[in-house]
Amino acid sequence: VVQAHYTELVGELAHLDWTLGILDDEQQQSEADLAARRRLLADRLAQAYQTQQTSLLQQLLSADSLTTVLSQVSDYLSQGDQDAALAAEIKQDQQALQVLQATTQAARFQTDQLRAAVAQQATQMQAQEAALKAAKHHLDLLAAQTKKLQAEQLAAYRAATKNQAQAAALLRREQQVLHGHCRALH
Repeated sequence: VVQAHYTELVGELAHLDWTLGILDDEQQQSEADLAARRRLLADRLAQAYQTQQTSLLQQLLSADSLTTVLSQVSDYLSQGDQDAALAAEIKQDQQALQVLQATTQAARFQTDQLRAAVAQQATQMQAQEAALKAAKHHLDLLAAQTKKLQAEQLAAYRAATKNQAQAAALLRREQQVLHGHCRALH
C-alpha cells in the first residue's frame, strides 16, 4: 500500500514537472514577445519624437510637393493610431504574463510541496523496510531456535522411547526369570 501510494505520488510529481516545464516555456515566450513589442513601440516613439522635432515649415521646404508632406502627416497619424493599439496590446500582454507568472508560481509551489511529500514517503518506506528486515531477521532467528529445540525434543523422545523399550524388555526378562525361579521352587 505504501509502495503504491509512493508510486502514485511520483507519477503526480512527474506530471507536475511536465506541466511546470510547459508553463516555464510559455512564460519565457511571452516575456520575449512582450520585450519585442516594447522595443518596437520604443523605436516608433523615438521616430515620432524625431519627426515632431522637425517643424511643419521645414517639412514643407524639404519635401518635393505638398502631396508628399500631406502623405507623411497622414502616415504619422496612422502610425500614432497603430502605436496606441500596440501600447494597448502590450498592456494586455503584461496582464496575461502576470497571470501566467502567478500560475507558474502556484504550480512550482505545488510541485515543491509534492516533492517534499514524495521525499517524506520515501523516508517512511525506507524506515518501514528496515523495520521489516529486522523483524524478518528476528523471525529467522526464532525459527532456527525452534528447529533446534524440536530436534533436541525429538532426540530426547527417541532416547526415552528407547529406554522405555529397554526397560520393558528388561522387566519381561526379570519376570520370566522370576517365574522360572518360582516354578522351580514349587
